[in-house]
Formats: sequence, C-alpha cells, structure tokens
Amino acid sequence: MCSSDLEGKWEYRDGLLHQSLSGATRKQFVSIDDHPQDFVATLRFRLLGGDKWKSVGLVFDVGEEREKTVYMSGVSGGSKLQVSYQSAGQTAYPPEGKVSLSVATGEWYELRVIVRGKLVNIAINGDETLAYRFSIEREKGKVGFRAFDAQVEFRLA
Repeated sequence: MCSSDLEGKWEYRDGLLHQSLSGATRKQFVSIDDHPQDFVATLRFRLLGGDKWKSVGLVFDVGEEREKTVYMSGVSGGSKLQVSYQSAGQTAYPPEGKVSLSVATGEWYELRVIVRGKLVNIAINGDETLAYRFSIEREKGKVGFRAFDAQVEFRLA
C-alpha cells in the first residue's frame, strides 16, 4: 500500500506511474508500511524531463528526518548514480557512493537495489555498478519512489 499523502503530481495511466512536476523539490510516493530489513527492489523508469537535476530513484528507511536514497541523476555535465542518506535532518552524499555515468532523457533504465544490512549492491540495466556500505545504522522505515526535479514514468509490471 502507498501513502495517500503524496508529494508531487502522481498519476497512474496506460500501465505507467507518472510524476509530472519538475522544480528543485522532492516528489515521492512512499509506502504506508515499513519494508523488511533486507530486500531487493527493481525500478524500471524513463526520465522525461526536469529543469536541472533530473534525479530519480529509490528511497528507503524513511522516517522522521532520516532516509537512505539510491538515485540516478541526469544533470548536465555531472550525470551519475549516487547513494545518499539523511540523518537528523542532515543529508550526506558520500564520494565513495558515487559513479559517474550517462543518464539520458527518454531512455528506459532498470535500477536494481539489493539491501542486506548496511550493504547495498546496485545494478543498472543488469550491470553491477556499485557496492556501498553505509557508515550509519539502518533503521525501520518506509520505502518508495523518489523524483527530484524530474518528470518521470515508472513501468510497474
């Protein structure tokens, strides 16, 4: 089940979940229930646009002023895969959690995130791309889709 208190403009149509607002704020679609401690999530998405950052990904361990995120950003001159986390309201973007790569508008991507304890393994389009170990503790929390300054559609099947 997903929250009815959504950030952004989300709509399900033609077999796709669309988020159609851009602008430098996060738009997320988050679960009501907590996710398991260890899990595998696969997102299939196509970036349609955005003003600058064009970031799309998975958010998990979501709670009051805390979360962990795995996202791809199509920002001009710095597109990347990035792991980030927020603790006590402060966000960190660890350099060892970043891989520079091309993220193109209009192209379909499969982002597979495998979480086991503090270890996160990430594959893009079937290619193992990054293994990252969080320096902070994992916590119970929600899971969901995240878009930051991105118009995006997710394939849900």
